Amino acid sequence: MHRISESTAKLAQQHALLAQKHGKSVERCGKVLQQLDDYTTQKYCQLIQEYGKQIKYEARRSQLFAQTNQKFNVYSSELYEQAVNAHVNAVSAHVMAVTIFTEIINKMLRTHKKRLQQIDTNNIDLSGVPGKE
Repeated sequence: MHRISESTAKLAQQHALLAQKHGKSVERCGKVLQQLDDYTTQKYCQLIQEYGKQIKYEARRSQLFAQTNQKFNVYSSELYEQAVNAHVNAVSAHVMAVTIFTEIINKMLRTHKKRLQQIDTNNIDLSGVPGKE
């Protein structure tokens, strides 16, 4: 069995804890955005929440492998590999959640831009509105 250093094992555990925090943040973000009135946005926000749960799950798995390595002082490269694989899964889920979030924000910006253009075409006085002076 190949071994890893104690510092590498500790670092794997720190990464897992950070990934758990990211998962909670992603899940919370999905819940907050889901309160918007747009049905499509709500569906995407449900996906974001699910990715948040997946991030937390994979982060927990990563943490368990890392803890086992430290708790029993085995510092096994196989356990470390399992911790890293679970962490990679958490990161992949995080990327997917951020991609969906970006699409939601872009959609909101396009909608807002269209509304501003409609206001401009109706010759409404926009003096005093930042960026429209």
